[in-house]
Amino acid sequence: MSIGHSKGLKRAPNSMAEIRGLESVLAPFTCRLLFKFVYLFSVIVSSTAVKPHLLFILVDDYGYGDIGYHNILADGLLSTPHLDLLAGGGIKLEQYYVQPICTPTRSQLLTGRYQIHTGLQHGVIHPQMPSGVPTDMPLISNQLQSLGYRTHLVGKWHVGFYNNASCPWNRGFDTTLGYLGGEEDYWTHVRSPGFDFRRNGVPDHEDATEDNGNTSKYSTKLFRNEAIDLIQSHSSTYGNKTPMFLYLPFQAVHSPLQATEHWLSLQHPLEAFNGSTARRTLAAMVSNMDFAVGKIVAELRNAGMWNNTIVILSADNGGISPGGFNYPLRGQKATLWEGGVRVNGFIHSPLLTTTGFTYNGLVHISDWYPTLMALGGGSPETLRYLDGFNVWHAVTTNSSSPRSELLHNIDIFNGLGPHGVGNAAIRVGTLKLLVGAPGTGSWYIPPGCTTCRTPSLRTFFTSSKVEMCAADSGNTTLWLFDVVADPRETCNLAVARPADAARLLARLLVYNASQVPVVYPPNDPNADPALRHGIERGCWGPWLP
Repeated sequence: MSIGHSKGLKRAPNSMAEIRGLESVLAPFTCRLLFKFVYLFSVIVSSTAVKPHLLFILVDDYGYGDIGYHNILADGLLSTPHLDLLAGGGIKLEQYYVQPICTPTRSQLLTGRYQIHTGLQHGVIHPQMPSGVPTDMPLISNQLQSLGYRTHLVGKWHVGFYNNASCPWNRGFDTTLGYLGGEEDYWTHVRSPGFDFRRNGVPDHEDATEDNGNTSKYSTKLFRNEAIDLIQSHSSTYGNKTPMFLYLPFQAVHSPLQATEHWLSLQHPLEAFNGSTARRTLAAMVSNMDFAVGKIVAELRNAGMWNNTIVILSADNGGISPGGFNYPLRGQKATLWEGGVRVNGFIHSPLLTTTGFTYNGLVHISDWYPTLMALGGGSPETLRYLDGFNVWHAVTTNSSSPRSELLHNIDIFNGLGPHGVGNAAIRVGTLKLLVGAPGTGSWYIPPGCTTCRTPSLRTFFTSSKVEMCAADSGNTTLWLFDVVADPRETCNLAVARPADAARLLARLLVYNASQVPVVYPPNDPNADPALRHGIERGCWGPWLP
């Protein structure tokens, strides 16, 4: 029977043979129609599906040991109940890496590219430096904005502001509040010799004070309240129909170590901190930040947005002494040791189907760019220039990470070798190679920790094989560690495993071949806040066209 015959049927088929014959003729067309229906339905669903709200919290100079669930002392001196609750009910990232200082971490988060591919391999951007993330590189805020997100920056920028094109209000954020640079006073918002606090590009003196008793002007509370206001406004204006991206890079707990009297009064006496005023002050700053996160989460619940929100928390680098600690990891901020680059991080969301576990696959700060872009409905796989990976499926299903290696950095601006202070480091699998001058390699011990001891170099046992550790002499410029078996980096395997050292060095050379020139210009005297006019006088801000 042909399809032409079926169109001409004058009667219904009255035998099984006729029915089966008709089915065989119609089956291909039925399948095609069904496929078209399913395809059109999937397109409609994907185009109308509610996209998740994205809250990315970046905590400044936040030590590995300065969050409750990593505090090896378990003495209750440093308490983070809200962060612990979110991490425990979410997914903790235990092989999570960032860069050792502020600007490089932020640049990699915002661009998805290693700093060797943005020119920011060396140091941080100082207020007078005509430097920044290249303006021809779309930031994650640009990507999410193009995907229909309302985008907000509340906190610290620190990736360049020498011209207007480099400033956050021209880089994909609908609203901005906070600092352009870093290391400002928490109340006056001054980074000597200029004022550095803006709302949507305009100097915001109303949110500054010289009265340290005025807690409403303290930056952590300012950022908390601004985030809450944005959530309330978004809920009343858009609800869940329009997604929100809230980038919340706190100033806390970066120096200067300044805490409000309220939060200091809630801490244990100074004697409990073994006389360390810095540690007690940092504990108060951490408590304030933790409380702020709790209030923001509560507002997302009140606004009816929580069930469709994904929260990601990350430190921007390790803690720094005095005050911050990364013990038992080696090193601190501004070093390539684990204490400088392996940090606290977790994911929490009511959208997660499985929670309460620790993910031990490799995750790097550059991975959030493609991950957030994909969560927002974008196609990061089409961006061949990215160094980051979309890790959402791997992390949330506790499966193998798409990342098998990560570049910590290659910085040869000041030379690399016995007389240089440059450095390079890479991790491949469980092995980590450091070259040059990675920074002071001490194990900074929290005050009052009588059971902590600086690990001594020793014979290291792994897989029933004895491997001799090479001593860290003053002339050592090459280290190889198995940072899974030896996370404290106590045993330099470079001598015992020369083939592995050579293999990782070869990978470094591959990356080195792709790096762009370092952009680290001298300070420009024209950036002086005293040279500005009108409402800009005395303020840090863009000074070039």
